[in-house]
Amino acid sequence: MRSPASEQHAAWKVLGPRCKAVYTQVAENRFNVPLVAIAAAGLTSSRGYEALAKLAAAGLINRAPGYVEVGPVSLDDFATNPPSAPESITSVHDAWRILGRSCRLVHQQVVDHGMTTPIDIFATIGIGSTAGYRALTRLADVGLVQRGWRTVQPGPVSLDEFVREQGSPVRMDPNGR
Repeated sequence: MRSPASEQHAAWKVLGPRCKAVYTQVAENRFNVPLVAIAAAGLTSSRGYEALAKLAAAGLINRAPGYVEVGPVSLDDFATNPPSAPESITSVHDAWRILGRSCRLVHQQVVDHGMTTPIDIFATIGIGSTAGYRALTRLADVGLVQRGWRTVQPGPVSLDEFVREQGSPVRMDPNGR
């Protein structure tokens, strides 16, 4: 039986060495606190949280605030049936033409992926904390997200309502983003 960190495992060809390093700390060493697993893997927090997000998206780990554990998908299952490539987006909602790309990326993580921790959101989309908090502030100002103590959740205003308030006709992409 191969260990999860086996150099030859096909999953690491898809996910990369950072994911392998973090997964090894969680699966083999039972480091269930995200920052401990990241530090033990020798990664910076942003790279480590990016790896945790990839592993969670693949189903290899389960994440909760301040806790990680081995997920329901085994490495062999992942290697034989990797997730399909994300669909391409040909157009975006008019709201993102007004608010910008960073706001769109942050909003998608909150609404589409259910992420609630700002630092995890920023690491997942690969933006710095200054740009990330600036995007969160802008989204909160217009009601697209609500901020709490170290958390964020979807807001009461929809993208269509926001665009109507701006005085623009609403043109949505086929995916409603």
